[in-house]
Amino acid sequence: MAAGRIGARGKKKADSQVATGVPIIVSERSGAIAVRRRTVSGEWERSLVTPAAVWPVLNPARDAVAVSVVAQEGEFLRSNIELFALDGTHLRTLHQTPRGVGPVIAPRIPHYAAWSPRGDVLSYVAQSSYGLTLFLSEIDGAFVSDPIINGAPIFSAWCPDNNFLGVHAGDELAVIEVEGSRTTANVAERAVGFRTPAFSSDANIMAYAVPAEPGVAIMRAHFQGTGGREVHRLPGGVAMAFRPGTCELTVALTRQPDSGVFDELWSIDMAGEAAGARLLWRGPLVAFFWSPSGDRMVAIVPTHTGDGRFSAWALDAEGQFAGATEPFVPSVDYRTVLGFFDQFATSHHLWSPDGEGFLLAGR
Repeated sequence: MAAGRIGARGKKKADSQVATGVPIIVSERSGAIAVRRRTVSGEWERSLVTPAAVWPVLNPARDAVAVSVVAQEGEFLRSNIELFALDGTHLRTLHQTPRGVGPVIAPRIPHYAAWSPRGDVLSYVAQSSYGLTLFLSEIDGAFVSDPIINGAPIFSAWCPDNNFLGVHAGDELAVIEVEGSRTTANVAERAVGFRTPAFSSDANIMAYAVPAEPGVAIMRAHFQGTGGREVHRLPGGVAMAFRPGTCELTVALTRQPDSGVFDELWSIDMAGEAAGARLLWRGPLVAFFWSPSGDRMVAIVPTHTGDGRFSAWALDAEGQFAGATEPFVPSVDYRTVLGFFDQFATSHHLWSPDGEGFLLAGR
């Protein structure tokens, strides 16, 4: 599911039934994609988008959502990315996997998709005859299924300027200019020890990692991928995100990358030439998500019982504990989001835009 923006439309209703809350896009157990909004009276209004789809991605600028659909077509299973208005109107097909090509990129995941910051271009990973491929499709159909780069695995992040796209494909990291000449700048040929590159919210800095004793070197580059330089070293694998509104890079460190659990959170100030690093919080944790304003974060923490349950901890910007939820068991899809949180945090927003709500899915 994903938190979205305020933009309710439809027929006039009694005041107590008017949906005023932020739309929440829900992937339901039945397979349907629906919109939920809270009414003035505090109840939840549900409206159906489509009865059979998965992995909805809410557009940041329009009342529209892209979804993945897998359907039988003769002897073949084919997967599409379809664009719907939030009222359920089908707008267009943004991608169709060719016949004879696998319909999914991982179990239960036909595609991974992310909208550009202005919502005019969808980037997505899908299967092609060359293996995993990153494609681009324009929302109004000016271009669709435009292949950009091949590799496995593929992780990507949009620069807030809406033009540059950082792509980590296999061991290589590149930056692609989307709106102009589609040039590709090779940033690092051996970029390992991390998944998703991170851009600062002022669109000036890109952060990534390369292998270096005793683990990885955190690198700072210009948003175009040029001028990369080392700023700090950490003893293990990392996942990264900038604190919104700042040049402070938050880095989750794991000394056992195969465990899926991170040991510490570090904060690295990349504003100046000499980066300063400090320990922000000591785990364990499996994911962290900054609020839109950067004043607090949610860390997802495993319980000590080892029964697959987690708790959402609220931390302030200095890493101080501010509260926690009761333990919960994540849904299958939510567990996927947690397992690749640095990627999904760029596309499936769990915080409400005002920073007052955070979505959990499970039981």
